[in-house]
Amino acid sequence: MAQTYAALEIIVVDDGSTDDTAKLVEQIAMTDSRIRLLSTPNRGVAAARNTGIDASSGRYVAFLDADDLWHSTKIEKQVDALIRLSPRWAAVYVLHYIIDQDDEIIGLGGSKIARGYIYARHLNFKYVGNGSALLVRRDAALEIGGFDSSYAAEDVGGCEDLDFELRLAARYCMEVVPERLVGYRKYPGNMSSNHARMGRGVLEVIKR
Repeated sequence: MAQTYAALEIIVVDDGSTDDTAKLVEQIAMTDSRIRLLSTPNRGVAAARNTGIDASSGRYVAFLDADDLWHSTKIEKQVDALIRLSPRWAAVYVLHYIIDQDDEIIGLGGSKIARGYIYARHLNFKYVGNGSALLVRRDAALEIGGFDSSYAAEDVGGCEDLDFELRLAARYCMEVVPERLVGYRKYPGNMSSNHARMGRGVLEVIKR
């Protein structure tokens, strides 16, 4: 809601949460007409994001995981970077800080950047550091079939972002805004802290 780029649809996908998410979103939506709540049974992050993409009507889509933070200028800077490029450029990513449960910065994400056709390089180094860092042309996201929900069904979820990025990078160029505009949260118990599961997910993505 605090983004400097105001022409937003804010689509909250409540993926079968067991807390007060739906109630809170409904209350906030009464004060901001840009907000829409979509509630579904729990099907995992890929299906949730696909639900959001399908429901959106904008030219671009960006994803914000429930525990991450965006700097207020993130979307404005990404749109400004991508709007000047041809449709051959499908997405733009940003860098990130690592934050804890109290929103304190506890580390820096990777500093390496690459732009253009980065498919082979992205197989070797994950330039797009997390799912909250990417903004993508909606038509390109739909063309590659969105996010693959079969990982969660096979209990190797957690790396659906990498799979999506690689399929996107195989067909299109990517741009980068080399600024740390995402707070990527890590704490004991969240998905990204389960290194063994994440490792299995990465191996499955590369195999596919």
